[in-house]
Amino acid sequence: MRPVQELIGATRRIAKGNLGDPIEVQAKDEIGMLGKSFDEMRVKLSESLDSIHRYSVGLESMVAERTGELQRSKEKLAALLQGIITAEEGERKRIARELHDDTSQSLNAALIALDSIVTHFPSYDPTRKQLLQIREQCMRCSRVSTR
Repeated sequence: MRPVQELIGATRRIAKGNLGDPIEVQAKDEIGMLGKSFDEMRVKLSESLDSIHRYSVGLESMVAERTGELQRSKEKLAALLQGIITAEEGERKRIARELHDDTSQSLNAALIALDSIVTHFPSYDPTRKQLLQIREQCMRCSRVSTR
């Protein structure tokens, strides 16, 4: 009975996760062979668990590396996006300035032309009144464009 009890104790240790202690059943009969077979299974199981652990560590390392690559790519993308937004804002400002300057110059040129034309008409002439109304509209537009 002693070899059977030793074998039962060894299998209980293995069931609890203790794969380091060898199974040493001294019997030379079938129980001894069974003990030797259990010990071979213990060794193979331990080797398999070690292999799985190494593989797991390798996978964790790869995941960490890929996560770092993704983070760096995300940062590059954010920087590029910020550059695009900055360029768009600059272009909008440039176009707005250009439109404002062109409009203001055109309105001022029209005002100067109207001022020189109006003087050629007498004050009672309806054409003069129309020209002065046009001048007033240009002045309103000029005030709006300078805001």
